[in-house]
Amino acid sequence: KLLRAENETGGLSFGKQVVKDDSQVKVKKDIEFTNNSNKKKTYDVKVVDNAHGTNGLQENGVVLDISNSFKVDKNTVKTVKATLTVPSTAKKGFYEGDVLITNSEDKTEQYRVPFSFKKSDEGFDTLSISSHAISPLFYGTYDAFKTLATSLKFNLGSPVNTLDVVLQDVNTNEDLGLVGK
Repeated sequence: KLLRAENETGGLSFGKQVVKDDSQVKVKKDIEFTNNSNKKKTYDVKVVDNAHGTNGLQENGVVLDISNSFKVDKNTVKTVKATLTVPSTAKKGFYEGDVLITNSEDKTEQYRVPFSFKKSDEGFDTLSISSHAISPLFYGTYDAFKTLATSLKFNLGSPVNTLDVVLQDVNTNEDLGLVGK
C-alpha cells in the first residue's frame, strides 16, 4: 500500500543555524513513524554522514542525537525525537546526512530520511550593490549618465525581522537618514 507523506521531501530540514562563539546550538525535530501492521515492530536507527560535496558531521563535531532503536505497537504512531547539536567550531557551509531506519526482524523494510542544515554567520552571507553612489535628479546640472538608483543583491546568513537602509555621507561616514524598513 502506497502512503502519501505530508512532508513532500520526506526529509528533516534544520534550516540555517548561527552559532555564537564558544557555544553550541541545539535544534529539535520530531519524526512520526506509523505502524499500519497488526504486529509490534522494532526498528534499528543509524545516522549516516553524507560528506560528499558537503562538510562532514563527525570531523566538525556535529551530532544528530536519535535513539539507536525504537518500538512501535501495532496500528499506532510513534514519535521519535531527533536533536541536532552544532558547535561554534564547526565549519561554515552545508551539512547533509541520512537517518536509516531498519526493521530489526525484516532488513528489507528500510527507510532513509535525509537531513540537512547550513551553518552561517549573522548578517549577510553575500551583499553586492551595482553603484555605491547615487544622486537626485535635481542636484546640479542635467547629466544623462547620472545614477538615479541602484540595485542591491543580498543573501542573509541568518533570519532577520527587519532590514533598515541608512544613507551615509561618503566623506564623513555620518548617517544622513533612514531610507526605510
